[in-house]
Amino acid sequence: MSIFNTDNIIVLTNDLAFQINQSISFPTYYWAKANLHKAELQGSQFQQQATASEIKAQVQYWFYQLLYLQNAKKQLQSLDSFYNDFVTASALRYKTGETNLLEKTTAETKRGQLSLLLQQNQTDYATAYNSLKTLMNTSEEFTIDNGGNFQPLVLSNSLDTSMIANNAALKVLYQQAVIAEKNKKVETASTLPDFNVGYFNQSLIGTQTVNGADVYFDQSKRFQGLNVGISVPLTFFSNASKIKSLNYKQQALQKEADNGKLILQTQLQNAFAQYNQNLSQYNYYKSTALPNAEIIISTAKVGFKSGDIGYIEYLQALQTATDVQLNYLQSIIQINQSIININFIINK
Repeated sequence: MSIFNTDNIIVLTNDLAFQINQSISFPTYYWAKANLHKAELQGSQFQQQATASEIKAQVQYWFYQLLYLQNAKKQLQSLDSFYNDFVTASALRYKTGETNLLEKTTAETKRGQLSLLLQQNQTDYATAYNSLKTLMNTSEEFTIDNGGNFQPLVLSNSLDTSMIANNAALKVLYQQAVIAEKNKKVETASTLPDFNVGYFNQSLIGTQTVNGADVYFDQSKRFQGLNVGISVPLTFFSNASKIKSLNYKQQALQKEADNGKLILQTQLQNAFAQYNQNLSQYNYYKSTALPNAEIIISTAKVGFKSGDIGYIEYLQALQTATDVQLNYLQSIIQINQSIININFIINK
């Protein structure tokens, strides 16, 4: 508002003015903030990769578990036919008086035990199927078919602990340390002065003396200007404490990541050791035990029918063959699980 006198009359006028101010942080603050956002984005991407890697490993685990259970079921059904023949033969021998009740009841008991194994196989298959279906996030039914050829996976890598650098979960750990460091730099940059820039524009209605002469200014005559200043933070000590805290946090996260690396290296070494053990078992069953089991079954079946061996020897032969054939299938799934674990650790 302006007040001036014209012919002893006081005139009140309203000046019009506006002002714009902008506070700008020190340039290093924006650079530090941008780097923090990049680090956080990278951390989110690593976390996504870690989740995807874990789901992939779980899908592979349940997929091959289903293949194993399918083949185990076929093997059990094949063995069940032998036990059915045994029960039929024992019942006939008992009826004709060639044997006693003990042989007949033993045969029926053994067949019942095999039936329980088949029921357990069916339950395990349903569990594995539902687990895989959940991981696939589908409501549609599906079937698993490998063409009847259940073979172990092939490991394409040799032991190299440096490969754990690809592990997504380990990347997440190290990235958390990076994010803590970037946070520290942002906090450090926030302690630097801010720049203040302003612009004002206003009217000064009334008579003003310009170069010794009176000049009247109305609302159309504008006066403008700029103001520049620096704001110094008054919270330096509190910021210094926070920076120190972030520094400790960054160091702790770095050590946690280094420890995670050592753990993964040990896990990878153990996984390879377990794989080699499983591979040795598989080679033994495939080359020696499995062919012998087939000979044991065929020989025992002929010997029991001809009366060359008794039912005790026949049952022992069937039990031995059953264990060998099921252990052979178990050796395959153990190899597959070992390889899945190795690939998960190295994120392959």
